[in-house]
Amino acid sequence: MQHSLQRGLRASVWAAALSILAMGACGDSPEAERLEHEAADAWTALRAYTVEQKDAFVRAVNDMTADLDGEVEELRVRAASASAEARADWDRIMQDLERKRQELTTRLDAAGAATAETWEEARSRVAEAYEDFKRALEDALD
Repeated sequence: MQHSLQRGLRASVWAAALSILAMGACGDSPEAERLEHEAADAWTALRAYTVEQKDAFVRAVNDMTADLDGEVEELRVRAASASAEARADWDRIMQDLERKRQELTTRLDAAGAATAETWEEARSRVAEAYEDFKRALEDALD
């Protein structure tokens, strides 16, 4: 039962994150607000994971991040076809995204190795890194 709940949570978190990115251009529409609320609820659920559930937490965040990685790849294609003038901006944007993604990976690794004493901070640091990565991606997509 716990496995199916975790799988359902991962699917909900992934769907909410994907939907928020897809709706990003819609501004303050009721749908965008609802999706942002769902994503916040998903993170609230993830923040409730205990140290004993850290492997499931890491898997859930990796699932959410995989979709963002797909968006980054689409940006790489866009950057490759950019004009010479725009190329420097795209290079800067891509480097920033890569740096933020690496920070998220580092923090996820730390969460996976967290102890009971370090779990809460590790979990919070993952959430912070994920939000930084997602925000940078949303800014790049605008």
